[in-house]
Amino acid sequence: TSFTLACLGCRGRPHSLPAFALPMATLDLYSLESHPHARCNDGTPAVYYFRPATAAVGQSQWTFMLGSGGMCYDQQSCSRRCGAGSFDVRVGRCGLLNGTRTRPRNGTWAGIFSSSDPELRHANLLFVPYCSSDAWWANASRWGMEFRGSAILQAALDEAVARGLSRAGRNDTLLF
Repeated sequence: TSFTLACLGCRGRPHSLPAFALPMATLDLYSLESHPHARCNDGTPAVYYFRPATAAVGQSQWTFMLGSGGMCYDQQSCSRRCGAGSFDVRVGRCGLLNGTRTRPRNGTWAGIFSSSDPELRHANLLFVPYCSSDAWWANASRWGMEFRGSAILQAALDEAVARGLSRAGRNDTLLF
């Protein structure tokens, strides 16, 4: 199992088209429910969006993006992130910090997902929405909430491997 980790500035090629003129990428929603610790603040399974490579030139290219959204550090700040009053796991008052309750079945993105570079434009695309309030590093429960960013990240990487990242005989590039 091997792949190369790359960065945006590593290619050294300028984009020839302005971002607004590039086609947007549509990714489909998948649940991480088969990964028991990949849970959002409200306890629902985390999700990810994925689009397989659209041309042979992108088969060994993977663009993997993590969503952002801030964090909390104590019961009071975590309750504030979830709206007025205290967090109630039974009704999920965290809006988009919920997992599968409020996510659309597919999403359309621009930016890095609509690159003018042929390898990036046709790459496998994976986006993980942020729903753990822990900057992707925790794996714990506290105050009736789940803080599982690390487990969500690991589960999403496992899903990418299951979908072909680092397939035998291929040297993949992971843009993370």
